[in-house]
Amino acid sequence: MPRIRSYHFHLPQFSFDHSRDLKLLYGIRIFRSLIGKLAMFFLPLFLFQLGPQVNWFTGWGLSEFQQGVVMIAGYYVLARSMSLLTAIPIGKLVIKTSHQLAFLFSHLLHSLVFIGLIYAPTQPAILLLVAIIDGIQINFIWNSYHSLLSFNALKKTMGQDLGLLRVLLNLIYMISPALGGLLVVLAGYQSLFMVSLFFELIGVICALLMNSKKLKDQISWQEFWSWLQEKRFVSLGFSFVGRYFHDATLVVWPLYVFLLLGQVDRVGYLYSLSLFLAMMVSLFMGWHLDHHKSRKPFLLSGGILSILWIIRSFIFNIWSIAIVDMIDKLTGNFHWLFYDRALFNRGKGSQAYSYFVYREMIVSATAVVFWTVFALLFIVFPLGWRGLFGLAAIGVALSLLVREQSH
Repeated sequence: MPRIRSYHFHLPQFSFDHSRDLKLLYGIRIFRSLIGKLAMFFLPLFLFQLGPQVNWFTGWGLSEFQQGVVMIAGYYVLARSMSLLTAIPIGKLVIKTSHQLAFLFSHLLHSLVFIGLIYAPTQPAILLLVAIIDGIQINFIWNSYHSLLSFNALKKTMGQDLGLLRVLLNLIYMISPALGGLLVVLAGYQSLFMVSLFFELIGVICALLMNSKKLKDQISWQEFWSWLQEKRFVSLGFSFVGRYFHDATLVVWPLYVFLLLGQVDRVGYLYSLSLFLAMMVSLFMGWHLDHHKSRKPFLLSGGILSILWIIRSFIFNIWSIAIVDMIDKLTGNFHWLFYDRALFNRGKGSQAYSYFVYREMIVSATAVVFWTVFALLFIVFPLGWRGLFGLAAIGVALSLLVREQSH
């Protein structure tokens, strides 16, 4: 990783870990994020538009909008239910084999997801299988990614490592949504899914180049329940819940923008524009975090992000959306960088893999509840988007419970 020095302008000296496995891990993360912002970014829009076309909800008395909402919620509920049910068996398999094999399985399964999505408009029943496979692959990639990053990055430079990674990811986030929106308009959603298959191949190459090492850890449902009885882990668990509330609401934020703007490509352009000013903030914030341990900026940024979710309920034009998104990205870059540093530093130790497996289980259980509530907000309760954005604001507040130390 680069080492940036400035002797004459008194800029901060950045130092990044540069182990071979960490570079490859960054490669896997970057290409998975490229896929995420190129194709999965538009998945809620794809499902929303597919919902009224499949005739699954005939006789339910739902409007076309509500049918699209049920399609989105049903997909994620099924995927995350499968993720929760398979977390322990897959975790035990990875412990017996290696993280390398976990990444390979993940890329293979994710490729099957995109192949299924390509055929979904003509064979909608395949979406059920796609959601199941999508849920399974979650346990292969993220538990291994998180535990390896926690293991390989030094604690004293964790903020700078994560800051550099966030800068690289912001570059992807800035370009991919605009490109993805353009591809949808010119060649349809299937073009996004086909391009993503190519990037999955690059991820496979990165995984093959990694060192294959067996893990020394054990996981079980019994241990998971015992962890849930510890007050320190319960507090941390609520921060996982809050983070997912925020992130999941961001998943459907493009749908809200699409309904206001009416064109898929504009959704991508607007999202890319909002990231432009936020890109370099992450690098300097990473240095700041490693040299300043105060929680006050973290608490302040959390307050601002919560307020921004409330403001989102009252904006209805393109420039208001762009401004709020820009402020959100600038503030969120710092807030979630602080959060991630605490998350990964808490994960260091002999039970790192257990920690991240159990974290993903909590996230999956939260997801099932969140997406069920998401559907109810638009079908049963007259709260709609304002109720959803309020839930995201509560999620940001809950994220403040994360602490770097376990006391």
